[in-house]
Amino acid sequence: AGFSTILSPNSGPDSAFIVVTLKNTMTRTSTATYVKRLRTELHQRFPREQFLFRQGGIIQAALNEGSAVPITVQVAAGNLASAREFAEKVVTQVRGVPGAVDVQIGQALDYPQLDVEVDRTRASFMGLSQRNVAENILTALGSSVGYAPSIWVDPTTGIDFFLGVQYKTNEVESLDAMRNLPLSVRTPEGPRNVPLSNLAKIRRVNIPGEIAHYNISRVYDVLVNVDGRDVGSVAADVERSVSTLDPPDGVNTTLRGPVVTMKEGTAVIGWGLAVATLLVYLVMLAQFRSFVDPLIIMLAVPLGLAGVVGLLYLTDTTLNIQSLLGTLMMIGIVVNNSILLVDRANGNLLVGQSPEEAIVAATRSRLRPILMTSLTLLASMAPFCFRLVPGTEAMIPLARALVGGMAVSTVLTLFLIPCVWFLVKRRQQVAV
Repeated sequence: AGFSTILSPNSGPDSAFIVVTLKNTMTRTSTATYVKRLRTELHQRFPREQFLFRQGGIIQAALNEGSAVPITVQVAAGNLASAREFAEKVVTQVRGVPGAVDVQIGQALDYPQLDVEVDRTRASFMGLSQRNVAENILTALGSSVGYAPSIWVDPTTGIDFFLGVQYKTNEVESLDAMRNLPLSVRTPEGPRNVPLSNLAKIRRVNIPGEIAHYNISRVYDVLVNVDGRDVGSVAADVERSVSTLDPPDGVNTTLRGPVVTMKEGTAVIGWGLAVATLLVYLVMLAQFRSFVDPLIIMLAVPLGLAGVVGLLYLTDTTLNIQSLLGTLMMIGIVVNNSILLVDRANGNLLVGQSPEEAIVAATRSRLRPILMTSLTLLASMAPFCFRLVPGTEAMIPLARALVGGMAVSTVLTLFLIPCVWFLVKRRQQVAV
């Protein structure tokens, strides 16, 4: 009941939810592999049915703002028929995008309904209103509890129960049986029963199961799941594919869902990287009282970024918010190593050593602290680069970005920074 209330949308008897809980063991197959196998098997066995796989529980649902899939293409229009027609075109188009799976319209389109059109004049002549006719139909198909409940209190226990009347379920099993439902009417000869068909027309129609709104616009949501590719790449291809369609007047499409929040978060962290780099430079500018020395120290940053990109590429890890956070951490650490080296070399230069002697002595004295700091960090973060314990998957991109950047930057910093510092200081001495 809790799952149905919190995690599942409003649905009817034509849909069902199957909750699968995997064993918490280190030897089992990954969740993504199970989902892929189930998706293939179910589509083969039930080609006319629609399936939507949703991983995670209530926490994941909250993080996704209630969305069932990472990508949603929202089709909005004032005319529902136009919106539906274009939404079906979007589904066909998006299904051709590599990595896009479970593509379907989120709302039920053809929900069966019985439309009862009451002849008000005739019903009024017989002393009935639309409400009276509706109550008779509700009693036949359900019970009178919904509109006229009676309450009976058990004198023994004090527990109250709703009481209502209804037809036997086997008496109303067809449209003809419903047309013959008796209605009690007043006539000059006295009360008598007339069939429902004398006062109303009954026909079968198909209507939308629900009409979704965004703000005040009526919308259809095209749901897109992702398999085998990163969400950002699939979202970009989906957006590009939908843009090739020519929507009719009054119809527009918008990309929504968790992917939009992810893009915004990635953009914010990207700006954070730039601001962090600038702040580090300004702090060192005040410390060294030089425009050149901070630039020499900052050379460790692109070296670290090369390591981040390299390890993420080799391990087939996507560039996401976690890996960007690891990159931010890496910048602060690799800059610290360069500061140790350049600060000691500048101190040696002030006591009268030549640039060559100063940087060689600084490298020798700072090699051990730099290696100890870097190796300690690498050793502590290395276990997080692998899925050793269930639930640590979110840390893997962060750890790999940090380890890749630190490993490459530490090695190259010990060679590149001394060389650049030596060339700059020698040129400054020659100029003086």
